[in-house]
Amino acid sequence: MSPITLVQHQLDTYNARDLNGFAECFSNDVIVFDLETMTPRFTGIAALRERYGETFAKWPNQRSAVMNRQALGEFVTDLEYITGVPGREPYAMLAIYRVRDGKIDRMMFTKQFDPAKPW
Repeated sequence: MSPITLVQHQLDTYNARDLNGFAECFSNDVIVFDLETMTPRFTGIAALRERYGETFAKWPNQRSAVMNRQALGEFVTDLEYITGVPGREPYAMLAIYRVRDGKIDRMMFTKQFDPAKPW
């Protein structure tokens, strides 16, 4: 599976709230980073399953749509539009995925909540 195909598959399973399918897209030693601070938010597939399991349960109507996608080798970048979070206006998120050995092993993202700033 190409990096773009894998990233699309993880987005599809994310939107379907399919935790098992979503987790299968990631390596066992995945590291998820905050792009603004470049610090790890969490590490490992168990932590990913826990974090996203909670997210899927808490916000069952949250969805992500790709506004723009670019790829270069093992990297895929998505500009995403997030909706369905109660009490929050839709917002933009920039995600960068690194794919190695057929799995996403790094995910980095930052969010933009200020509707006055252009996306």
